[in-house]
Amino acid sequence: MSPTSPPTTLFDSDLMSDPHGVYDRLRQASPVHCTTTPDGAPVWVITRYQDVRAALTDPRLSLDKANARTVGRYQSSMPPELDAHLLNMDPPDHTRLRRLVAKAFTARHVENRRLRIQASTDELLNATTDQPRT
Repeated sequence: MSPTSPPTTLFDSDLMSDPHGVYDRLRQASPVHCTTTPDGAPVWVITRYQDVRAALTDPRLSLDKANARTVGRYQSSMPPELDAHLLNMDPPDHTRLRRLVAKAFTARHVENRRLRIQASTDELLNATTDQPRT
């Protein structure tokens, strides 16, 4: 994987109007791109499935923000206790917690909760439309 600059500004109206086209162009130019988010944070964009899989299983890369080499404004503004969740964990902690919650997210379990989730969603959305606009 060799990083290159993206051929277009990644986070712009093109991405919003045609995400598939933007990602196709990125994939054709190179599978890996270094760019920045709208707030200026540096990010790597990996566009091919095989490369994403390789990155996700590479022990040299980490989701744990304690391993990040960022400074200043790019550090998380959340307290570490709130920022330490399943999506920001590396194995073996991620694996252990994923096993604990996996049964709650089986297709059958989610389907059994569909009506209640829909009712809750409708209730919350209706409550927001009833609020006066300021």
